[in-house]
Amino acid sequence: MGLRKYFKRYFEKHSAFFEGMGSLSIFPNSVRKPYWMKEGLTPQEQDYLAMKGDWEAVGNDLGCAMNNFKKSLANKLI
Repeated sequence: MGLRKYFKRYFEKHSAFFEGMGSLSIFPNSVRKPYWMKEGLTPQEQDYLAMKGDWEAVGNDLGCAMNNFKKSLANKLI
């Protein structure tokens, strides 16, 4: 096995570790913050935006699940 393949496999296996180490970053501005962590917002506003995003994601997941169920039901009836 060549050195290039060895390093590629090594970094693929340990990518989560390196991402985690990168999140500890010495360079705090190198990590992107979520959209709701804006400067100038109060903690309550940030919490509101975070919860709003969470519930929007739940709603989108439910909508997709309902559409998949309808499609599978329609396929069984045909």
